[in-house]
Amino acid sequence: MDIKNTLTLLGVIATFFVGIWNLKLAKGNRFTSSINVERLKWINNIREVFSQFNKNCHMYADAVLGMQYNNGAQVTEEDIKRAEHIFYEILYYLDLIKLYTNPTELLSHKLYLAMKEMKSELSDESFNKDRFEDIKDNIHYYQQVILKAEWKRMKKEARLGRELGEEEMKEIFISTSSDIDNERYFKFLKEGFENQNSE
Repeated sequence: MDIKNTLTLLGVIATFFVGIWNLKLAKGNRFTSSINVERLKWINNIREVFSQFNKNCHMYADAVLGMQYNNGAQVTEEDIKRAEHIFYEILYYLDLIKLYTNPTELLSHKLYLAMKEMKSELSDESFNKDRFEDIKDNIHYYQQVILKAEWKRMKKEARLGRELGEEEMKEIFISTSSDIDNERYFKFLKEGFENQNSE
């Protein structure tokens, strides 16, 4: 076989392997693209649900405070019914968030505990505005970390062309939670993430 035929044969073999490689890349890109489309829908949906939960908590707190400090004005049946309706909305969104999130993930678990604490505070007869504000700030922190971490995950998976593993995702959660609020990260999450390492 002369050199020309050898080079042609090598060119055909190289083209074959490049074609196989491109097919694998395209398959991986299609996979991550379809996953990322679903993740983007989830991010938008959960952001809206978070927003509705937060809004209803705020409205209910205003209603409770209005009834506590009504300056002697009579609390009407309509006031009570409106407050009850808002509280049922809070319960609805609390359940919806629980269904949207993964209870085995530390952040989702912490968020759910904070939301339950919020529900208890709102239904407590001795409702305290300062406690409400503290719980609200913690809930907002967990919500922000979840949303921003999922966004980072989406970008990284698109860049790598594959789904991230648990350890990679945990690194994203840790960096995101400490970047957003380092003090809250050390207070509420650091120990939990370290315990995951030892399990």
